[in-house]
Amino acid sequence: MGKKWDDVILSDEKKFNLDGFRYFWYDLRKEKEFFSSSIFSFGGGSLMVWGGFATEGTTPIVFVQGRMNSESYVDILADNLLPEAPLITSGDYLFQ
Repeated sequence: MGKKWDDVILSDEKKFNLDGFRYFWYDLRKEKEFFSSSIFSFGGGSLMVWGGFATEGTTPIVFVQGRMNSESYVDILADNLLPEAPLITSGDYLFQ
């Protein structure tokens, strides 16, 4: 079964909010703390990255410009996944 994974490429993207967490947890057993909203009034923007990996290696990390939509996703795959796929697999690969 292990050989089957040798030709599988996985990818993921991650958005980092530069002004802190968009969603967060807190301990329900403790009293809530409130902070001034003025420190967050301007927002901090965000950064999105994409990358792929297989058993033989990884693709470059891509910094996504603007919002990720279907067109930009296809461009990322064409520019970054397709050239790297033969290098990180045995050649005949499955993109998951």
